[in-house]
Amino acid sequence: MSLSKNVLEAWRWWETARDDLQAAETLEKFDCYYRQSKRPKERHSHAALL
Repeated sequence: MSLSKNVLEAWRWWETARDDLQAAETLEKFDCYYRQSKRPKERHSHAALL
């Protein structure tokens, strides 16, 4: 009983972490596209942003 409960909690944690990661990646891509659309003539890599 306790083992399956731990597995359920771990699965819920993984689902939440995965959703957060996907949201962060989507936001980063959107930000990158937005910057490119605001300054289309400038080309920049992720290294230049750091």
